[in-house]
Amino acid sequence: MKIFFLVIILSTITFLTSIAQKNIRGQIEYKETMQLDINLDDLGDIPDAAKAMIPTEHVDNYTLYFDGSESYCTTTKVEATNEVDYKSEDEDIQIDIRMGSQQERLYYKDLKTKETLEEKDLFGRKFLVKGEAKMKKWKMGLETKEVLGYTCQKASLTDEEGELTVVWFTNEIPAAVGPMSMNELPGAVLAVNVGEGRYVVEATRVELGKVVEGVIVKPKKGKKLSQEEFDKVFEEKRKEMNEAYGGKGVIIKTEIREE
Repeated sequence: MKIFFLVIILSTITFLTSIAQKNIRGQIEYKETMQLDINLDDLGDIPDAAKAMIPTEHVDNYTLYFDGSESYCTTTKVEATNEVDYKSEDEDIQIDIRMGSQQERLYYKDLKTKETLEEKDLFGRKFLVKGEAKMKKWKMGLETKEVLGYTCQKASLTDEEGELTVVWFTNEIPAAVGPMSMNELPGAVLAVNVGEGRYVVEATRVELGKVVEGVIVKPKKGKKLSQEEFDKVFEEKRKEMNEAYGGKGVIIKTEIREE
């Protein structure tokens, strides 16, 4: 029997900085769409019917809460829709697809001390990744566009590999907040586009002036690691999965993070 085991792990983009905050509070809901860079050749000879079941993109929804000193972003709990179980009629080919990011993602930032905490789940194991906000150099553009009734300004940067990131932020919400770790500009980030559509985040709802008491909390669960330590754990797990499935296992990690 040929068994193909595909695990797709999605990570959030990490861009960090420190910007003075005004005492503004509220919540923003986002939709995140990530195109999956899956090479079907890596899965060997599988029928077209099986290939058609493999997703080409992954969608997450999450909510950002913020006040004058802290921000907290968490995924919205939804039913997992990207899990696939396939078995051919003669049971010669079996495909098991599990989307790693169906687990809850939590991201916290202290806007004054620059401390960041992110709770991650990797194959059922929880990790608490601790970091510190760092400044990046954005190129401010003159272009503007409207997102949910807010006038947004364009900012962009190009990483060392030449990939372009474009974000749209609004000074009408004067707080350095945004989806997950995209929170370093002098206004709320309402839209993100990385790699010409490879990774897209769009705000779907904004509500200012209301934050439920106690909703902003520091993540506490999981083994404490730095980002570098977490990356090492991931690579070890990737090798372990490939060995467990006789070289047929494919782990695709789609991640953009600060160099």
